[in-house]
Amino acid sequence: MLIREDEPEYDVWVKISLSIAPTVIFLLLFLIRYNIIPSDTEYEAELGEKIPLTCLALILAAYWALLPRKYEIHDNN
Repeated sequence: MLIREDEPEYDVWVKISLSIAPTVIFLLLFLIRYNIIPSDTEYEAELGEKIPLTCLALILAAYWALLPRKYEIHDNN
């Protein structure tokens, strides 16, 4: 039987530390996309966009899978 259900509250520092990696990857993607970080070949330019997007997707999927979205307290008689 479910006794209580609650959503987790994250501190400001946890939110900041969790947002550092996606922000850096998004910034890197922006720099590669607008040729601020130049690439030698067209293949490197195409691959340079796909790798940060893949890393960003994997990091966000890991956050979604590992961080709790709600807590459930059950009565275990």
